[in-house]
Amino acid sequence: MNASALLPKQQHLDLERFQLLNADLSIFPAVARVFISVLPDWRKEVQRAIVWSDVQAVCDSLHKMKGSCSMMGAEQLALEIAQVEHALLLSDFDRSTPQVLNVLRKIGEMEDEVKVFLANV
Repeated sequence: MNASALLPKQQHLDLERFQLLNADLSIFPAVARVFISVLPDWRKEVQRAIVWSDVQAVCDSLHKMKGSCSMMGAEQLALEIAQVEHALLLSDFDRSTPQVLNVLRKIGEMEDEVKVFLANV
């Protein structure tokens, strides 16, 4: 299956990386559907944790997102999430909040890429 041909150029999603990690690209649609189904709840968790200034809850949710992004082949985004996690634990929470929001925006972009893929399979 040449899934890359089904998609316009992706900014975050890397199907070759997914295939390298999982060996079988044919499972991508099933994995992608699970990813799409959990993202809204994870985003809400992060947003609530920001309101409560709960650094650990933000990090916990970002950590789940990081693992899922990595599994989906979005390694660069996973690395950015790891950097934000690290910054949250080492710096002032209020100073790190814009970084968290930027990562959430990028995860939303990746979500859109996944939805385009799923609409074309």
